[in-house]
Amino acid sequence: MRSGKEILGIVENNKPIIWGLFLSTILFKYAIGNIFLGLLLALFVFQWVQNRKVFFNKSLVPMIVFFLFGALSLFWTTNVSVTAKGIYSTLPLAIIPVLLSQYSRFNTSDLRKTIRVFSLCLLLYFLACFINATILFFKDHSFSHFFYHGLVSLFENNAIYISLAVAVCILIGINLPNNTVKDYVVIALLGVFLFFLSSKNIIVSTFFLSLITLFNHKENRKKVLVISTVLLVALLVLIVFDNPVKQRFIRELSVNADFVWIGQDFYNYKFSGFEVRLFQWRIMGEMIQNHQIGIFGLGLYNIDYLLNQYFSYYNLYKGYFYINFHNQYLQTLGELGFIGLGLLFWLFFKAFRFKNAYQLVVIMLFMIAFFTESFLSRQKGVFLFATMYSLVFSFLNTGEEDQKSAINKK
Repeated sequence: MRSGKEILGIVENNKPIIWGLFLSTILFKYAIGNIFLGLLLALFVFQWVQNRKVFFNKSLVPMIVFFLFGALSLFWTTNVSVTAKGIYSTLPLAIIPVLLSQYSRFNTSDLRKTIRVFSLCLLLYFLACFINATILFFKDHSFSHFFYHGLVSLFENNAIYISLAVAVCILIGINLPNNTVKDYVVIALLGVFLFFLSSKNIIVSTFFLSLITLFNHKENRKKVLVISTVLLVALLVLIVFDNPVKQRFIRELSVNADFVWIGQDFYNYKFSGFEVRLFQWRIMGEMIQNHQIGIFGLGLYNIDYLLNQYFSYYNLYKGYFYINFHNQYLQTLGELGFIGLGLLFWLFFKAFRFKNAYQLVVIMLFMIAFFTESFLSRQKGVFLFATMYSLVFSFLNTGEEDQKSAINKK
């Protein structure tokens, strides 16, 4: 029979696998992630009993504060039941930082193992999706099964959320030192997956963030040259040859900005992805002008009803109803007001203060992605953001690794 301390040692040594698998639960339906989170909570209680104290990484305070402010909105929301549901849905923003704080700080080796586990799970999912798409293709001969939401219909996933997970693995993988040939193969395969997922914003942001971070690696010019060449060739293929991804980009080039910004009746108007987001910026401006959004907002998760009222007023096609802002900044502004939006920016700007490569690349990716999706309105987005934020802010710099053992706490 192993002692409690021995079990803690096993858990500590396998923390990269534990958290890599937890990240991978976003690939499945919600129950899997909730069950795994429940197991982590049970493990937390065991760690608490054995250590006789609860550790907390102070660099994760901003996320806790952001969550607590959202919870406080229960006192001024216009719909208590909706906000209570929002508090429950965003609870991982507070739970995950506490759970991860019970482990020693992640060093480069730990981060590499975590991302490897997550990357391999993503690639296995890609293989399963591709097989599923092939089977569906032989039934109706539609190539749509291989791209965007059609590709990840297995487990009913959203292509944008999976794209963000893939992009995180690519960018951290590129930044990790001493990569092997196998690591580069995994990064390349993830790049292929990202292409098939067809998320315009994530593809573009991943491409440019990859180039920016690569050119900062002046000590490894061969690495920069090889990966940059591959990225440029991939971009040329995307531009030159006809493909569904290219078509999605072309459709966005036709923008009727004037009508979207001043039009009054949109019943027969078919919005492009960019246009509907531009229209939502307009709506938020009108909400502020009409004094419907102020310092505190309308309460966590309690803005969509007002958005739908504006959709109805402007006579939009009913298919646009029951969607959120598809912009985390506007979503947060509507729900938690200017204070909540400020707290969200505080989360991001701490990465620029610490200037850690992994923090910067992950936070910059999320900052860009938040312009086109309300990631914190879905469990998968909350799990991915809370875990990756906590991981990169629980990372030990190389200099610190030499001074602290793997079991030291903050």
